[in-house]
Amino acid sequence: MPQRNSNISQFLPCALLLLALLTTACSTTQPARTTIPERVAQQQGPEEILARATQSPNSSVRNTLLLEAAQLYWDNGLAGQAFAIIKDINPDQLPAAHTNTWLQLGLEIGLALEDKLFLDDILQPERINYFIAQSPIDTQKNLVMLVSDGYLALDRGMEAAVVLSEHTGLFEADELDHLNNLIWSALTSIATADLTRTSYAGGDSNTREWIELATQLRLLQSSLEEQYHYLTSWFETHPSHSATIFPPFELQVLTQLPHISPNTVTLALPFSGPLANVAEAIRDGFMASYYQQPRQQNLRIEMFDTHMRALTELYQQHDSGQHLIIGPLEKDKLQTLAGDEQLSIPTLALNTLDPLSTPPDLLFQFSLAAEHEAAQVARHLAQSRLNRVAIIGPDDAFGNRIEQIFRASLQEWGGTVIASARYADQSSLSATVSHLLATDKSTQRARKLRSITQLSLQSEPRRRQDIDAIFMLAKPAIGRQLKPLFAFHYAKQLPVYSISQIHARDGQPNDDLNGVRFVEMPWMLSNTHPIKASLNQHTEDQAQRYARFNALGADAHVLSSRLPLLQQLPDSRVSGQSGLLSLNTRGTIERELQWAMFKNGAAIAIQE
Repeated sequence: MPQRNSNISQFLPCALLLLALLTTACSTTQPARTTIPERVAQQQGPEEILARATQSPNSSVRNTLLLEAAQLYWDNGLAGQAFAIIKDINPDQLPAAHTNTWLQLGLEIGLALEDKLFLDDILQPERINYFIAQSPIDTQKNLVMLVSDGYLALDRGMEAAVVLSEHTGLFEADELDHLNNLIWSALTSIATADLTRTSYAGGDSNTREWIELATQLRLLQSSLEEQYHYLTSWFETHPSHSATIFPPFELQVLTQLPHISPNTVTLALPFSGPLANVAEAIRDGFMASYYQQPRQQNLRIEMFDTHMRALTELYQQHDSGQHLIIGPLEKDKLQTLAGDEQLSIPTLALNTLDPLSTPPDLLFQFSLAAEHEAAQVARHLAQSRLNRVAIIGPDDAFGNRIEQIFRASLQEWGGTVIASARYADQSSLSATVSHLLATDKSTQRARKLRSITQLSLQSEPRRRQDIDAIFMLAKPAIGRQLKPLFAFHYAKQLPVYSISQIHARDGQPNDDLNGVRFVEMPWMLSNTHPIKASLNQHTEDQAQRYARFNALGADAHVLSSRLPLLQQLPDSRVSGQSGLLSLNTRGTIERELQWAMFKNGAAIAIQE
């Protein structure tokens, strides 16, 4: 717990006298959102206050003046200057009356500038709890909300939920509905593995029951019926809990889902023709997920071969009712379907339209598109302050498309692509890497110097030094050659990132890929999932070749009953086999994949 500085008792009388003189001299005051009780020289600018701070031998006075200057800069919209000052403040050397101001101002600045390192430094639990407890009630409420936002910015959803729940008593009855939605949103942001591993050590039963509810619903998320029955039972068992009295909106929707979920699902896929194997893998994943839910056996499932029959026939045979169509898989059929502005039946297509197109209201899109993966990697690199990225990829339409998405996403998050190179085939890999890292230019300069001087000069090529990370687009066979080439061209220490295409269980050794980080669907990183085990009826070759489409089918089944939930709750997510699934404003299912890394030749899940 922070200790008050021994000089505080000497400083307070002087400060209070100064405050009284200022109050008498000034006819008007301009209270800020955060108030420093011993306000100094309202007419002075922050530069004058900073000058006084540097001259003060008293650490308490110095830190108080720095806080005053930071507050003035912040109030005048100068976040950068405020940030530079507040980083230099030691909160343990502030008078106790100022610690809540420091915490509030620091969190506001850190959140505004999205500076995770600064937020992480501020959010030390023992300090936070003490500073909140020492504040007036209204200030406590504001601090609790800011602390929660800070934890969420650091992807620490559990701590965000706990600080809100443990301080529920601060809030009035008419505020609990909003508060409970915030608690639930924080809990649902936590990865399943992290949520199930959580052991709450605090003594607040309200918080413990929140975590219990979130954990059990997450474990049952593959079965909507099971979730429904657990939730209704939980409400009956905990009648006085705030989640029962003021249930979050997502839980309100969940209680209604069995009544609005489809009772008939048609798999409209090309079960014959060149895509038959893919369609069968999707069907098998869907059915394996379906049979894992004993309560859902009343769902009617139909098959429709889009290779042999026109989709218009399917839509003519059925009325809207509680019916969902999953498909088509073929791009051309989806484009035709998207032109039907009067689409009458909710449809979950297993492909995506051009981003510039406008899909009809009842059309949803779900696919394994690599664009979402590239955007996720770009966001992660920028948030990790690996802002200057070099890209290497194939010289084809796929490489062009993914690079465009990656560039746009990286730029959106404050990073930039500073180098890009394309390879045509295996024979061009070394030259492409040399060009990317500029070792070819280094070699050319050395040759030119030897030519000019006519001396036998010894030189070692150097790569460019302004690269923070490499984004590598490559299939495993190419990646196994590129990674050693980076080391050969003096970039062994640069982190290398990729998307899921770098990972294939093809039986080939992957030691040359050691250290490469990539995003991957959970399905491909687990050998123990019960749905996956039920698909062992396939030959090993089929299971490996079409495994990703098994996952697509399994997730299509989970989504079939959850589309209403995703529609009504824009921030809600479903933990699927192909990633963490959410629905954007265009009706497209977005996937956030799991992070993995090659270690000792094997792909392992990691926390990034």
